[in-house]
Amino acid sequence: MSDAASGKIKVFIDCDNSMGLEGKPMDDALAILYLMGSSDEAEIVGIGCNYGNASAADCFECTKQLLKETGREDIPLVIGNEPGMTGLMSPAAEFIVSMANDAPGEISYLSIGSLGNLYEACITDPSLPDKIPQLVMMGGITEPLFIHEIGRASCRERV
Repeated sequence: MSDAASGKIKVFIDCDNSMGLEGKPMDDALAILYLMGSSDEAEIVGIGCNYGNASAADCFECTKQLLKETGREDIPLVIGNEPGMTGLMSPAAEFIVSMANDAPGEISYLSIGSLGNLYEACITDPSLPDKIPQLVMMGGITEPLFIHEIGRASCRERV
């Protein structure tokens, strides 16, 4: 959950950031900026982009621009799948699995978008929930965004 040497919480952010798109919310960008400003306490180890407020591609571009404008292009940025693209593991899902396997029990997962990337990662590695010490969600939508029938009970029970 935290780096023993620095005491910082390592966080992977999964978002549907749409800041910069007309008529779209900017709550995800504010959460990212808040964590960037909390660098004494938290280290962002990567950002995944989901569909939700906009397409995954648009959210990726908005987040890429945010990282550029804040001088934080050093943070790994990965794109997830669009709705209906199940069965194809996205770069974001691959990154989540790799990150959790490289540092089991050390990296918290912050979801401020849909859970599609986490779903894909759990299908690939059903033991993933045992490797992520904290799953934190910031919700906003009150109706189903996208529903998956998860075929692995162990993953469904933990996520």
